[in-house]
Amino acid sequence: MNNSKFLSRGWWLFAAIMYFPFIVFFYMGKKMNSQFWKICSGVFVVICAILLALYNSFGNEIWFQCFAVSYWIIGIVLTLVAWNKYKKAFLS
Repeated sequence: MNNSKFLSRGWWLFAAIMYFPFIVFFYMGKKMNSQFWKICSGVFVVICAILLALYNSFGNEIWFQCFAVSYWIIGIVLTLVAWNKYKKAFLS
């Protein structure tokens, strides 16, 4: 399997849907040599760690659920933006 087939299979969207957009951001930052996406990756890792740490204490609170859903939606949107930039730069 060549590299372009693997990248076009949608692993990046699956990672974002499963609450792991930081994997995609780190990959984009590494491939495009972009500090912005590397920093986004670090921020999203910290937010994911906070979500996991606070889940047992505040899992049923409405503010915590809104925070988790916001993290999820923002992660998916930023993943789509990052992937479109990557496609324009490298896969076209």
